[in-house]
Amino acid sequence: MARLPQRSWVSETAENVSNYWRIRESPIYYAINGTLTGDISQVGNMLNVWVPETGKRYLLRGGRLTIVCTVTCTGTGADVLFLCDQGTLANVFTPLAAISLSMPAGTVVGDPIEFDFGSGVYSQNVDSILRVAANGTIGTGVLRVTGILYGDEVIG
Repeated sequence: MARLPQRSWVSETAENVSNYWRIRESPIYYAINGTLTGDISQVGNMLNVWVPETGKRYLLRGGRLTIVCTVTCTGTGADVLFLCDQGTLANVFTPLAAISLSMPAGTVVGDPIEFDFGSGVYSQNVDSILRVAANGTIGTGVLRVTGILYGDEVIG
């Protein structure tokens, strides 16, 4: 498997060795393999992709995801899949992909979708859950989300 991109010790120029990026190796890697179905704007239908330990916040640095429609979606129109904090649609971290809510089985969405937040983005609150969501419904369709997220968990 290819190494996911992360910053390492790098000088801006050979003459200016004082400007280094800090090493940001991520101690936590979450393997994601789950499904979305129904009205994916509702918390109960969103896919939990990072549930931090009690009393901690996640620090999302990046990830790589692939989304495949495994059962034909029966919604209407188009929407955007995104990562959101605590299932609140107003707390979008990053869009993942534009989707048709009526896509046929076998459709691959993003192969893969890659994102890198550098030194990372913290969850808004302690014990917040990172979820994959959208604003619409895919009816009886099923979207499989597979990949990896990396980052860290911090107290408070």
